[in-house]
Amino acid sequence: MPSASSRAPFAAPSPTAAMAMRTLRFCLLVLFGCAAAALLRADRSAERAAPSGFRAALRAQEAAGPLTAGGVRDALVAAGRDGLAFGFALLGDAEAAVRAGAALYLGSRRSRLAVPALIKLLRDPEPGVRRAAAQALGAIGDPQALPFLERAMAEGEPLVAEAALGAARDIRRAEQAPPKPQFLPR
Repeated sequence: MPSASSRAPFAAPSPTAAMAMRTLRFCLLVLFGCAAAALLRADRSAERAAPSGFRAALRAQEAAGPLTAGGVRDALVAAGRDGLAFGFALLGDAEAAVRAGAALYLGSRRSRLAVPALIKLLRDPEPGVRRAAAQALGAIGDPQALPFLERAMAEGEPLVAEAALGAARDIRRAEQAPPKPQFLPR
């Protein structure tokens, strides 16, 4: 039998204190739940509001004529700092011009994070998308893309093979160039 000195120093809370603790816990859960819901609502409203520049530019492009890869790229530029996230999301779009425009935009931003997705686009069923992916890979200049660009060069589609050849040439040229001196800011 445990002695009195080995028992826990605290006694069981009174029923009133236990009820107060349960009420406090409930209030905290409600408070955190409301805060989480507010954050989620704010996130969703920001998601809807953020692409307004992109959507306006895209609508202007569509009003001027059929959607083009260059128009999508320009619309992503108009999206500002959110353009990069939209660019990644649009790589999987159903429309070929949108995928091609997103690839060109990511290439112009020289986003190395886009390399795996752009390599995947080299197998896209649309030649225009494959060409844009090759051009983007060349602009980014990541040597990991070389084996995939070499496969694209062997493709029967001349515009894709030409873009892949140019991209591979750009990457090799960048590898052989002496490194640019980097100066520390004062």
